[in-house]
Amino acid sequence: MRYLVLLALAALAVALPILTAPRASEDMLALWLAASALAAERPDLVYAPAGEVFTMRPPEEAWLAVAAAIGHEGAVYPYLYPPIWAALVRPLTHWLSFATLETLATLLAPLALLATSWLAWRAFRPGLRATDFILTGQILFYATSIGALAVQQNQPQILVAFLLVLAIERSRADAQIASGAALALAAAIKLYPLLFAPILLARGQRRAFAAFLVTGAGLAAASVWLAGWPLHSEFLAGVASIAGTAIRIPAAYGLDTVLANLLPDAWMTTIPVASLAEGANGGWQVFAKPPAWTIATRVLLVTGIVLLWRRASRLPQERLPHTLWPVALIGFSLLIPLAWCYYFLAPLAFAPGLLASYGPRRGAALLLAILLPVSIPLIQVNRALLLMPPAAMPALGFAAMLALLIAFALQPAAQKGRTTLPE
Repeated sequence: MRYLVLLALAALAVALPILTAPRASEDMLALWLAASALAAERPDLVYAPAGEVFTMRPPEEAWLAVAAAIGHEGAVYPYLYPPIWAALVRPLTHWLSFATLETLATLLAPLALLATSWLAWRAFRPGLRATDFILTGQILFYATSIGALAVQQNQPQILVAFLLVLAIERSRADAQIASGAALALAAAIKLYPLLFAPILLARGQRRAFAAFLVTGAGLAAASVWLAGWPLHSEFLAGVASIAGTAIRIPAAYGLDTVLANLLPDAWMTTIPVASLAEGANGGWQVFAKPPAWTIATRVLLVTGIVLLWRRASRLPQERLPHTLWPVALIGFSLLIPLAWCYYFLAPLAFAPGLLASYGPRRGAALLLAILLPVSIPLIQVNRALLLMPPAAMPALGFAAMLALLIAFALQPAAQKGRTTLPE
């Protein structure tokens, strides 16, 4: 009981500073501004024009005026999601303020993270009590940039992580229709969950794969019906622009960003942030990737799919949430373009299970060593004392996520205390 109280106090101590800090909600603001553009019959202001490189700037200065009118005082970023979500939020802009929407998201985000940890516990079924697993998961979320930044920004990635873990848990329970539908919904928010669908097919879960295809096709058709094809053409052009761009920015942990930081400064183009903050002078640097770079990344992704297919067909069903699913979630996220730190929320949800697989002491030491480079205390100390250049943060994040992938891949099976749950 004393251990449980200490664990709860530790979770509260790391979560409170994040939960009580002001929210930036910049991605949510982009959704609101895109929906407002549709409501104003200005579909040309939904997406920024796609160029050779992705600049991460909003469509026009008109966005800044609208953002200022609703009281926003920070950075303004472009809308990057499929048109369906702007079309669905469009009617809400007539009777719901952005502040109300932001408040709802602020209340729901921590609940979604709790639910994600609970689903991960059900899928992993380690030798840990649910309370221990969930509380440890919250500590890992809020004590690292992976969860803290997502919460501070009310990131839609929190919902994507919840849906991904839900799809894995339902697959583990052989509730195939729900699994495929959850994965399709996640892919309709961020496209990269498409990469995980072959795992369902490799496991022989044909109904799950069919549910993924049917749900995805239904959402795509609804999106075109609600928003029209021209907006989808603009969206796909934007996706291609992102795929062809490497960006130097501290909060991205993907391979593209790590490689971009190794390039000569003369090759990079500096993009100033579009911000309403007084004296804002931040920004980032971009580089148009040559075709060989893009092709090499795609070859790695296809190779990963083939390897995971072979591994998925051989592993026992109960071992998939222990090894294959977290490895896939991390591996693909490291390889996709512009992999923000919060893309690793879903695999991090399974990390408390390593305490059962490696043992409490070894597991705790392993998690501490792996996640220290992306911990909030280290980032704050570095920000205050400038111990490391900004280019070091993506490299540290990449190394930490690669180490977590290896820890999942090599973990032994937990031998005792396995939890049995009703489906």
